[in-house]
Amino acid sequence: MAKVRALNRNGEITWCTAKTPGHGNCNHVLHQTGDITEKKFQKQVDRYNETMTKKLYSDCEYDRVECAESGYSLEILVDDKSPEVRAAVARNGYQPDKLADDPDETVRVMVAMQGKCLPKLIHDPSALVRRAVAKQDYGLEILKDDPSSIVKSYARKRLEEQGL
Repeated sequence: MAKVRALNRNGEITWCTAKTPGHGNCNHVLHQTGDITEKKFQKQVDRYNETMTKKLYSDCEYDRVECAESGYSLEILVDDKSPEVRAAVARNGYQPDKLADDPDETVRVMVAMQGKCLPKLIHDPSALVRRAVAKQDYGLEILKDDPSSIVKSYARKRLEEQGL
């Protein structure tokens, strides 16, 4: 397929070169395909950006979570006051080094679940974070002797399943 104008998750118009727009390696939310005129496409872009900007600065954390899950303005949301919003940012894999130091364990769990910062998170004070590290099959030899029974049992089970 020839490249088409498209709106990426951060509200910017770029070119989409995916074989099938909206699938595979496509990171766009809107495409100017078929009979969509430039004027109509621009209206769709403006509407999307207006909606997402309102949600980005909303007092409702669920609106900001929606922005983060969409990948919209992660550079702003990474510093959001809500741990739920920062966890959504972490699920997108954005700035894992920063979020690995987050005060909220749920955010650090999300970083570990993305397979990021595992050498640091294996020593996290939270057993839930260390279990998320073990679920990435990282550091099982260390975690099999973890003080937490949930971490230790999971690590030992995985080692047994791997025949180690």
